[in-house]
Amino acid sequence: MWLFLIILFMLGFLHTTINLSLLGKKRYVIGFNAALAAVSFFLFPFAARLNIQMLDRFVGNFNRLSSICAYQIIESILIMLLSLLLIKDHYAGRQKMSSRFLSLLPSGIFLAGVFFLQTYLFNVIEKFQFYFIALILSLTLFGVLILSALGIRRLFPKWEWRIELKIILSFLQILLSMFLPLIIIGMKIGHTQLQVDVKAAVITLAAMLIVVSAGYYKSNYRSA
Repeated sequence: MWLFLIILFMLGFLHTTINLSLLGKKRYVIGFNAALAAVSFFLFPFAARLNIQMLDRFVGNFNRLSSICAYQIIESILIMLLSLLLIKDHYAGRQKMSSRFLSLLPSGIFLAGVFFLQTYLFNVIEKFQFYFIALILSLTLFGVLILSALGIRRLFPKWEWRIELKIILSFLQILLSMFLPLIIIGMKIGHTQLQVDVKAAVITLAAMLIVVSAGYYKSNYRSA
């Protein structure tokens, strides 16, 4: 279960950094990033009430996992639709703040991942106060997101490439949310002798993601 959630959290992180890279002006990137760091910091009183055992029970519940998958699917579909509106407004020369703001919101799964990470750090680091750990995590998050957004801009300098990558990533999140729960728990498919091997499936998915990313990057640069 944890492996499944970590994969979703990493995709949520990538999605959030792509959103940051789509913001035009540097002050918007800094402001948006500062807001994420502030949200991360102010969540610490709630994270401090939890422990690792409670997180394990939460993650180990298959019904909750299914709910997370359903949420991710709905969120990804909405993001794809809003991205299409953003593309339409971009080429029409309009800047509707409503569609732009909604399409650039951070991934909910990513925010949940930050919350879980905070809880984990609170339980394994005993020498420092909770607020100090939360502050360091928020500052680290701010720096990592800024650097990651700049890295994506460097790899995909055109706005069109980044919005396409955002849509592709949303589609990938939908596929993972539909099939990874079965893979992670090694569930046997009914009325067949088929049983999914977790390690082989994860390696295959990772290889597919690398190949697709490399192909997308190469084709865009060739057409540039």
